[in-house]
Amino acid sequence: MAKTVAVHLTADEIDELFDAVDGQVRHWSDCAGCGDDEENARYARIIAGLTTVSRKLDAARDQMEDD
Repeated sequence: MAKTVAVHLTADEIDELFDAVDGQVRHWSDCAGCGDDEENARYARIIAGLTTVSRKLDAARDQMEDD
């Protein structure tokens, strides 16, 4: 079972992390389809993980705006 960890971040830190993760998603998306099947599967896993982080950071930003 996955563990959940609480991390306290400022709004600015969340924005910085979101921008960094978004940039990485774009980078790895550009790479997808350029390699062999094994590389492309690796890129897909990286993109999926980064997209999950991006969604969670976006939700955290929305929550901070609501508070």
